[in-house]
Amino acid sequence: MKPFAPVLTLMLIAGGMAAGIAPSAQAQGGPGGGPGGSRQQGRGFAQPSDLIAAEIAATRLASDKGQAYASAQTSVETAQMFAGIAPTPINRKAKKVPDPATALTWGTQQVWMACDGSYGGTAGAWRGAAAQGWYATIWQRQKVGGYKWVLRHMQASPTLPEAPEWIDAVVGDCPRPGQRAAPVAPQPDPAKDAPVDHQTGQSRDGTFAWDSAVMDGARVLHLRLKRGGEMTQVLTRRIAP
Repeated sequence: MKPFAPVLTLMLIAGGMAAGIAPSAQAQGGPGGGPGGSRQQGRGFAQPSDLIAAEIAATRLASDKGQAYASAQTSVETAQMFAGIAPTPINRKAKKVPDPATALTWGTQQVWMACDGSYGGTAGAWRGAAAQGWYATIWQRQKVGGYKWVLRHMQASPTLPEAPEWIDAVVGDCPRPGQRAAPVAPQPDPAKDAPVDHQTGQSRDGTFAWDSAVMDGARVLHLRLKRGGEMTQVLTRRIAP
């Protein structure tokens, strides 16, 4: 099996499910779930295929208009990208300069999404002309529709995770009707672990949360999802200096 197999097409099949998503993900989300995602009355809809489509679109835009332009157009104004301890600047004034030879491709391998679809995370492998590596991205649904990313961790690596047969997509457990979202405790604990440049966030319904901080000389990203009534850690990535 090839170590990197970016998804370049996305087809919707019967029931609204996205081709290429693991069958086990098609009924995630708990009560109120719909085919391929989950719905919570009055709180939006989680459709993991939307994040896969966003990464496909980012790859195409980078090839057509240039990598810097694509990064600016697919992220929110306050987005941060880390390829090391310090953030990598995003050029908000980047011009459209097509350069397919240097554009990055994003191969989605895993997707996690809040029940209400307000936020989600993706992880997988990226490739450029002279480098390759892993990435993890936090996406936010926009008021005008669609998703833009708010945080991205990525690092070059000589080896890539083996591409799965199916993209693993999981939706967080939906709160009961009328249940209010509780604040998710940050991780690592600021009082005990003294993280540096600690950034944290969560979905509106409290079923998806993330933390990014510098710990022991490395930048660490944690993603958590509500499963079985508890916030469960689903991804940890470390960017070494």
